[in-house]
Amino acid sequence: MEHVFRDTVSKLRVTQFSSINKLTRAVLSPGITDQLLSFSPIQYPLSRDGYFAYLHPCEVDKTLLKNKDSYRRLWAGGSMELYSPMQFDKDYSCVETIKRTRRTSTGVFLTLERNILDRLNQFPLLKETRLLAYTNSKPTISDVNPLSHLEVEEGQLIDTIEFNEENIIKYSILSSNPHRVHWDKKYCVDMEGYKNMIVPGPYILQLTANIIESYIGCKLTNIKYRNINFIYPNTQLNLHCNHTLKTFWLSNKGNPELIYFTLNIND
Repeated sequence: MEHVFRDTVSKLRVTQFSSINKLTRAVLSPGITDQLLSFSPIQYPLSRDGYFAYLHPCEVDKTLLKNKDSYRRLWAGGSMELYSPMQFDKDYSCVETIKRTRRTSTGVFLTLERNILDRLNQFPLLKETRLLAYTNSKPTISDVNPLSHLEVEEGQLIDTIEFNEENIIKYSILSSNPHRVHWDKKYCVDMEGYKNMIVPGPYILQLTANIIESYIGCKLTNIKYRNINFIYPNTQLNLHCNHTLKTFWLSNKGNPELIYFTLNIND
């Protein structure tokens, strides 16, 4: 099924995002991740977890999961490719399609594809894929490390960042993200088993991408990323890159082998 959302990439929202995170970028044109603040399907009903009900596998295929309220919903990763620069405050269409579902031992992966089009000529400007994970497993920190030990050891430190509770809530409001795991601590603890609220996946991606763009001195146009572990507020994170400036990762400041997020720049 196809869903179409009409919106602009708002310069005001992007400026507010930069201000909240104390970014020094000149807000002249949208970056590849700035569209994450737009095209939210706010007209759709919400599930108990506060997120959009139509994106639950139960709504896609009734046979996939029996009790949808027993599954946590996570933003597991995705990719973005920019075909043509976007402009601020211009009307665009975002065409979203659920491309596939895949069962796992603890739940389901759901893959979305989003294409942002110029509304006048339907010319494609950006293609995005999102991988959402639905799992009934308890929240645990994974020791999965997609990087080699040598890569971690020789990584160049770019910045140290942390996400505080206030900014997590501000980002959720700014991006029209109603998922309760990003603002309702009682729900997080009582219903999903976390110790606190967690940082939104899009927030991790957008802030990291902005820092990377400032570091390498140019805009990103083709990226693939992965959220390996959830992040609690006030966790100190180091952003590193490899010697080719193609692979970037967020790790725990006190434990470099604990990886939370990776981003790869594609040629």
